[in-house]
Parts: sequence; structure tokens; C-alpha cells
Amino acid sequence: MKKDLTVGSPLKLIIYFTIPLLIGNLFQQLYNTADTMIVGRTIGFNALAAVGVTGALVFFVIGFAQGLTGGFSIITAQKFGNKDGAGVRKSVASSFILSFIINIILTLLSVILSGWLLHVIKTPDELYDNACKYIVIIFWGTGAAILFNLFSNMLRAIGNSKWPLYFLIIACIVNIVLDYLFILYFNMGVAGAALATVISQITASLLCFEYIRRYVPELQAKGSDWKVTKHDLWEHIRVGVPMAVQVAIIAIGIVILQWALNRLGALAVGAFTVAQRIDVLVVQCLLSFGITMATYTAQNYGAGDILRIRQGVRYGSIVSVAFAVISGILILLAADFSVRLFLGKNITDPAQIEETIRLAKVYLTINCSMYVFLALLLVFRSTLQGLGNSIIPTFAGVMELIMRTVAAIILSAYIGFAGISWASPIAWVGAFIPVFAAYFYIIKRLMRKYEIKKARQKHAEKLRGGSIMRQKQLFIILGAAGILLWVYSIYSSIPLAKHLNFNTLKLILENMLSLESLVTPLGFIIVITGAFINQKIAVAAGGIISLIMPVYSVIESGSVEIISIILIFISIAVIVLSLAGKKLKLK
Repeated sequence: MKKDLTVGSPLKLIIYFTIPLLIGNLFQQLYNTADTMIVGRTIGFNALAAVGVTGALVFFVIGFAQGLTGGFSIITAQKFGNKDGAGVRKSVASSFILSFIINIILTLLSVILSGWLLHVIKTPDELYDNACKYIVIIFWGTGAAILFNLFSNMLRAIGNSKWPLYFLIIACIVNIVLDYLFILYFNMGVAGAALATVISQITASLLCFEYIRRYVPELQAKGSDWKVTKHDLWEHIRVGVPMAVQVAIIAIGIVILQWALNRLGALAVGAFTVAQRIDVLVVQCLLSFGITMATYTAQNYGAGDILRIRQGVRYGSIVSVAFAVISGILILLAADFSVRLFLGKNITDPAQIEETIRLAKVYLTINCSMYVFLALLLVFRSTLQGLGNSIIPTFAGVMELIMRTVAAIILSAYIGFAGISWASPIAWVGAFIPVFAAYFYIIKRLMRKYEIKKARQKHAEKLRGGSIMRQKQLFIILGAAGILLWVYSIYSSIPLAKHLNFNTLKLILENMLSLESLVTPLGFIIVITGAFINQKIAVAAGGIISLIMPVYSVIESGSVEIISIILIFISIAVIVLSLAGKKLKLK
């Protein structure tokens, strides 16, 4: 199933397209949330914190892959919006080739450097072993994450956001079942949780592949589609790599934030991990609106409809902000209960439990109060990405890195855990300002070009319509002239016709109603009728019919009669003009 986002109500399309994405992102996030919750309730608090301490590094690598495939799919969406089927298949082939190369590089580098990176971010000693076991397995599964994100983004590029959701639900169920199986029955610890995540991602990838192979011919690259050029590859690199770099820049800020957090100890890391797992559920939902806007914008930009993009951004902003406000309120109301879900019975120290809950609520209160800025940031940044602009979103990513780093280092030194909690909201505001300003500048410039283009099209249509009207009038005049000449030829062919009387009129009428004589006026009547009903075939046919008798008369008589010659010229003119011109129609 594909969805054309260039037609229909923008508000309905955005909502209907976002709902499966929203649910899908929730289930995708449940990979990590389920790992954390099950690990915390079955193994212990330190194991929970160990999984949490890997989050920033995993986001750096997997997020880079997600940004890359998301950028590739923007090119696919633009080709789809432009109704370029061959371009869509070329885009799929180019995306696969680039993803394969980058997957090899990312996997090898991340696995080799994982232990060193954990030391760099000051992972507490009591968490290091479990964190290392978990992250190495996750990094070996990078290919599965890239493959699923590539498939799902390709499907979303052509407007299909439902089936990736279905596959995510299945994968999430597989992940939860395998978590319990590997941890409780096989005693694999955090390594079992990581392995369950990788297997579930492989499952989702295979399901996506089989669905595309069977039901989505638009995305099936075959034969010559794989003969990609440097231009094809560069077109995808130009958008995909900057988007991946944007995510990497943000991830670097999160890694620095994790470094600052690790200095506060295992308890702070555990509380942050729990609060972030709750917080990220809303963040992923807001990200769904961003993905929708990127796809919506790319398709409409490919179709050249800038006005529709502006309308979509307005509706997307309203819906996203409303969701952010409602979600923030609900999280704050359920904060105490949500945090306790992650804390198992094996955590017996009441003081540790209460302090974990208190710190988690501090984090959630600060972040929930700033969701509005995150909602707007994701809408406007994704819109710019959908327009193919990578410079401003990259600059916004740099701003986010700077703001998050400064906040994490300076504020944590003065107000401790609260400073860590303020880092992301401050980063959202810092990134939002340039993105917001750039959007209005770029959309204003594009709207000016759009209005000029529409005005030119309207003027051209007006001229074309006037030309068509004049052509139509010409055929009517030629047809009427032909009929008048025919009447005059009948009149002039009768002796003593200038002395009109009853017998003369009777003779004229008999000549006019003879079968041979009626052929010519019938042809011209068809010409006039064809002009009125806007059918050039009828006009041409009438011209051919009206040509028959004048030509026959000249051949039969062996002499050149001026009226017959004029009738022949009129008939030929009608035939030539009708066949050489465009289809007759009124604008």
C-alpha cells in the first residue's frame, strides 16, 4: 500500500500518516525499554544502570545509521512525489549500496572501540563489565538495525507507514519473549537482553524485505536499476550523510552528557536511565511528527507545491504541540508509578528506591515542561530536510551539541543532577531558534518563486485559451463561408436565376436537395458542429467530406471554376488546421 501525500486534506494526511509512525516508534523504543525494565526487575539495579550507561554510545552509532537511511528516503520520496518510477527504483538501489558499505565500516569500528569508549565516558567500575557485554552484542547487530530502518524508511517514502508498524509490533513481542527466555532460563544476564534485541531487529528486517518483495513493486530494484552512477550516489550522500552527521553531532552531546552524569555515581546513572526510558517514549512520538513532515514535504516539494507544504507545516505544528502538552501532563501525573515499574524486588534499600524516584521525577519535571520546543524543533527541522536543505539542520545540530555540552558540564557542577536534567531542554531551545528563523526565510523565498511560476502558468493558459478560442471561431467562420459559397454555386448554376419566380425557386430547391449537392454542406455543418463540441476529429472529418464534391466537379467538368477552387481551399484549410492544432477546448 502506498500513499500519495500530494493530494487530499493536509491535516488528515498528516494525522493518518503519523498514527502508525507514532505507534511504531513507541514499539521500537520498547526494545530498549523492555531490556531496561526486565534487566532492572530480574537482575538488579547495577545491571539496569549498566544498560543505561551504553545508551549514548548506542544512540551515536544506531542514530547515525537511522539518520543516513532517513536521508536516503527523502530522495526516494521526492522521486515518488514527482511520479518518477524509474527514479524511485534507482534511489532504492543507491541506498542499498551505500548502506552496505557504511554498515561494514560502522560495525567494525564500533565493536573494536566499544571498550575504549566506555572508559572515555568514565563508566563506573561496578558497571563496566555488564556494559561492555551488552554494547558489543548490540554493535555486532548494527547491520540489522540499518537494514530495518532502510526498509521502513523506503516504505514511508511512498506513503506506507502501516506495515513497518506491524513488523515492529511483532519484533517487540519477539524481543520481550526472548528477554525473559535468555535472562531467566538461560541465565545470560545483560548479554541475553542484547541478543534478544538484535534477533528481534533481524526478524523485523526479514519481514519488511518479504513484504516489499511480494507487494511493493515500486521499491523492487532490478537489472539496470542497479547500474547506478556517481551522480545517483552523490545525490543520496548529499542528503543522507548530513542527516547522519546531524544525529551524530546530537549524539556527541549526549555522550558528553553521559560522561558528566557518570561522575555523579551509579545511583544518578540508574535514576537517569529510568527517567530517560520514560521520557524517550514521548520524544519518539514527537519524532514521528518529524518523520511525517519530512516525507510530506519531500513528496510535495517533488510535486512543486510550496503552498501545500506551508499548510502542512502549520497543521503539523499545531498537532505536535498539542500532543507534547498532553503527553507532558500525563507523564508528570504518572511519574511515581512509572519509575517504580523499573525497580524490582531485589532492590531492598528503601532509601535507594526513594532517592531514585526523586531524581527521576526531577528529570521528568524539567523535560516535560519543555516538550513544546522539542515538538516545534522536530517539525521545522524535518521540513527543511524534506526540502533537501542540510546546512541549517546541521548548524542546528552543532548548536544543540554546544548547548548540551555547556549545560552538562557547567550546570552539573553547580546544581548536580538537576543540571544534567536541564541539558537537553536547553539544547532544544538552542537548536530551535536557527531552524525556526531559517524555515520562514526559505519558505518565503520558495513561495515567491511558486507564485511567479503560477502566475506565468495562468498567463500561458490564458493565452492558450485565447488561441484555442480563436481557432474555434475560425472553423465556424470557414464552415459558414463554405455553406454560403455552396448556396451561391447552386444559385449561379441555374439559368435565369436572376429572374426569381416560383419555378426558379423550385428548381434551386431541387438542386440543393439532390444527394450529390448535399454532401458539401453536410461536411461544413459537421465542421461547425465539431468546433462547437471541441472535437478536432469531427472538424477534420467534416473538411474531408466537404472536399469530395468540389474536387469531383473540377475533375468531371475538366474546367476550373472559381467557386469550386475556393471550396477546395476552404476544405483543405479546415483539414490541415484541425490536424496540426491541439485538441480544441475552452479554458
